[in-house]
Amino acid sequence: MKKHDNSICEVWKDEIEKLLIFAALFSATLTAFVVESYRWLQEDYAQTSAHLLAQLSLQVNAIANNVNMTLSVHQKQASFTPDAKSVRINIFWFLSLVLCLSTVIVGILCFQWLREFLRQQPLSDRDAIIHRQMRFEGLIAWRVPEIVWTLPVILQLSVFLFFAGILDLLWSLHYVVATVISLGMGLTMSFVAFTTVAPLLQDVIKKSPPLFQCPYKSPLSWFFSKFMI
Repeated sequence: MKKHDNSICEVWKDEIEKLLIFAALFSATLTAFVVESYRWLQEDYAQTSAHLLAQLSLQVNAIANNVNMTLSVHQKQASFTPDAKSVRINIFWFLSLVLCLSTVIVGILCFQWLREFLRQQPLSDRDAIIHRQMRFEGLIAWRVPEIVWTLPVILQLSVFLFFAGILDLLWSLHYVVATVISLGMGLTMSFVAFTTVAPLLQDVIKKSPPLFQCPYKSPLSWFFSKFMI
């Protein structure tokens, strides 16, 4: 039993560890984008100052030419409102960062749960077996395996949101660049979608002779199958 438990937990811990490494690198990349994008939600005071200086220049020229102008440097400026594109991109990227960091938090908790599950206590063989069975049943009853399987799904969702923000930004800048990047991302997303749906399609489509067993099994395909069935 101990060997079996260690084998299962080592697989989970290895997967969680790799996810945490990727999440750390990805969050650093996201932070670099977010540091720039959040400024789009604030008023550009340099542009406001330039506008006021332009007003002053017009007034000086008007006075020099004896032209009556009602323009005033103290004229109240319209309240700043960020454009819809900036709001959307920040929603995508900030939500992506939150999901990425949430994966780290939950992953650390899973590490702690597995460590507690494997912790040995000075018990007799009989009591140790009973204690182990209680822990194992608790692990299953409280959905710890499902929580571990959810982590890569959350991280993938975080990447998808980052892609959405990238595309939204590029389409507002240059359509040629946006088209090329959209094709690349589209191929990636199509591959992910196909490998996610394929296991379920094999169960739905019955052929004679039967198809080879689909190997595209992942937490994302598992959740999709549970949702559709």
